[in-house]
Amino acid sequence: MSDNKQKNRALVIDAIKKADPDFFIEDNVYYLGPRAFVANSVVQWLIEKVDNGEFQPKNVEFYMASINKYIKGEINLRWKDGDLVVE
Repeated sequence: MSDNKQKNRALVIDAIKKADPDFFIEDNVYYLGPRAFVANSVVQWLIEKVDNGEFQPKNVEFYMASINKYIKGEINLRWKDGDLVVE
């Protein structure tokens, strides 16, 4: 993995660590609270967008805040036809 991709991944993972008190890593497995599947899919999507240059850092802040709110149960995140819907 390139240094840039590793840096982007580390930034996203650090933000999740701060947002989700249930987050931990054990034997290279990442654990989140009960909303892990959707949160993880958004994280993977976000990392891909940053790595391929589609998103700038200002875009990342919005999505990380949305993931944080989702984990806390304040909003809903879902996928519809390949697009992320924030409700």
